[in-house]
Amino acid sequence: MELCDYVTVLKDGARTADQPMAGLTPGSFVRLMVGRDAGDLFPPWTPSLRDETVLDVAGLSGGMVQDAALSLKAGEILGLGGLVGQGQDDLLLSLYGALPARAARGRLLGREGLPRSVMAANRRGVAYIPADRKREGLLLIHSIRLNMLLPGFARAPALSRRDAGKERALTDSLAGTLSVKGDLGRPVQALSGGNQQKVALAKWMPLGPQVLLMNDPTRGVDVETKREIYLMLRRFALEGRAIILLSSDTPELVHLCDRVLVMREGRIVADLPHGAATEESIVAAAMGVASERAAA
Repeated sequence: MELCDYVTVLKDGARTADQPMAGLTPGSFVRLMVGRDAGDLFPPWTPSLRDETVLDVAGLSGGMVQDAALSLKAGEILGLGGLVGQGQDDLLLSLYGALPARAARGRLLGREGLPRSVMAANRRGVAYIPADRKREGLLLIHSIRLNMLLPGFARAPALSRRDAGKERALTDSLAGTLSVKGDLGRPVQALSGGNQQKVALAKWMPLGPQVLLMNDPTRGVDVETKREIYLMLRRFALEGRAIILLSSDTPELVHLCDRVLVMREGRIVADLPHGAATEESIVAAAMGVASERAAA
């Protein structure tokens, strides 16, 4: 908007706008890209918490994380915010068993102790969706279908025979549920960033994870795909899955989450319930200053 005089907008391969920039606003762009107002981007917040506590941790330290305590209930979307690089990534990786960590107390899905490896986490019903889908979430040169099947291969018995018909039915169903369009035999690198992210999420669904650790899942995706991912998260929560959502987009934390934990210098410095978690309060906690609204 600062540099251009003219704009062309494409949606689903079709041109939806080809016009001068004069008079357009950010909201106008959203309407042209997705056919709705910016205010409609987030689904209505619907409380879906259940009584069951699926994760309870105290005294967790690993990487940058220092003495973290947190709990997570079934059906809860727990946000993880703060300035970039304050230990949020290390907290997710510690919970996933991908980073050496110790805890004074840890209980996950009814069992004592936290996973000590990624494989153990997967077996216990935990899935991790990384921020860097190209390097950590997908095998780009391989097909969409193969990428969707990979986690299931790790759970298959040794020397078991693959059933091509069942695999095709499963991946077709996943693609339909998550709106991944086109030939699933294409390399996953042929997809847009948003559709790649949906594949990175879809591949875990056959394992039925009960805890989803999501690292900035909407970073670098288009506005329409953001909304689709938001709807998926809300649906997962309503099904009883628990989600920890790390996001660098503060409005996501405000609109999607039941609670928001804010981290600063490796420590959890605020635990804000929905309603008290505003952009102002989250940023104030991240900066280590009092919110002017709270002070008033």
